[in-house]
Amino acid sequence: MEVTVIIPLSNFDIKTPKILNTYELKLEFNNEIKKLNYNVVNLPIPKINNTKEKISILEQFGLDASETTYSDKQNLKFEWELGDNITKQGISIIHSYSKQGTYTIKLTVTDTVKKISSLPVQKTIEVYSSQKEIASLLDSALF
Repeated sequence: MEVTVIIPLSNFDIKTPKILNTYELKLEFNNEIKKLNYNVVNLPIPKINNTKEKISILEQFGLDASETTYSDKQNLKFEWELGDNITKQGISIIHSYSKQGTYTIKLTVTDTVKKISSLPVQKTIEVYSSQKEIASLLDSALF
């Protein structure tokens, strides 16, 4: 009976080469040899700039990723997950939230030619009820 044992590569002292290239990884165990090719590539490094950390319900705010770093910015796609089941695309977007709460915004940047994506970066934004909204809700509840 063959038993499969999974050992994470993180258990070994394997360093990623600093030079962008294709490398061969050779694994040997009990006279079995397995060779794998892997590519070391440059990924986009997204940066989220937002105009506010706290906003009121329905208040519009801007998100911008123009400070994202990458060697070729011409073929980048910017995908925003806004934490309220809404996604948007673009280097700069405008959004608002309809409910109070804390939302996690995630940005992923993809090179559409090389088909590689950044690791997502995230920020949180707090949405609160404005004084006007609270007063309006109180008025409607009392009358």
